Amino acid sequence: MINLTEEQIIATTCDDGYVLLIAGPGSGKTTVLSEKVIYYINKGVFEYRIQAFTFTNKATYQMERRIKDKLGREHSVKISNFNSYTYQKLKENYGFNILI
Repeated sequence: MINLTEEQIIATTCDDGYVLLIAGPGSGKTTVLSEKVIYYINKGVFEYRIQAFTFTNKATYQMERRIKDKLGREHSVKISNFNSYTYQKLKENYGFNILI
């Protein structure tokens, strides 16, 4: 069971549009984003309609694992970091193909 702070609960359950999290390293940003995704799934949002962005591959992996563990099954949420998402879109739309 994850214990969220009051501010994290507000960010996780807010339905009033965009949420901006301003937080330092190790403060729970990945946890809040993972819980927000689960919140939306539990509200009936189709998983394939959810796209979550992180800054690092590590955070992407952690989110994948946390959501899977919390749901108790595989999911179809799209999770990627900003760089890999941008690279994928450049490949899809412009034939951009370099080895990184």
